[in-house]
Order: sequence, then structure tokens, then C-alpha cells
Amino acid sequence: MPGGWMKRAELPEAAARRELEEETGSVVTRMSYYFLFRGFSTLHHVCVAKLPADAAEPLNEISRC
Repeated sequence: MPGGWMKRAELPEAAARRELEEETGSVVTRMSYYFLFRGFSTLHHVCVAKLPADAAEPLNEISRC
């Protein structure tokens, strides 16, 4: 699952879209905020996205997972 840090004043869904594109190369049109998960020292905003049918193989660190 792609993840990363939100930029200052960035909304969770915008950050999720940006991180998804940076880490997988996929651009999504539909994304929904799902829930907030509190880790030991980090808040995790979880979103659900529908990938396009022509989504390619992931890029960067996601492909190495």
C-alpha cells in the first residue's frame, strides 16, 4: 500500500492521490477517505481508490516490496 507524508495544508485525499501516482504511476479518478488509524507515533489517513483498468506495474519502492 503506497503511503507517505502530507505536505503542509494538503488534504488527506490529495496526499493519497499524489503518493499513489508517485509510487505506482497510476492516476485514479475515484478515491474515498476511509478512516484514520492511530499508530504508535503517527496518524495514518487511509483512503480507498479504484485503479483504472489499464493500470501498469508499480514503480519505485512499491515494485520492490
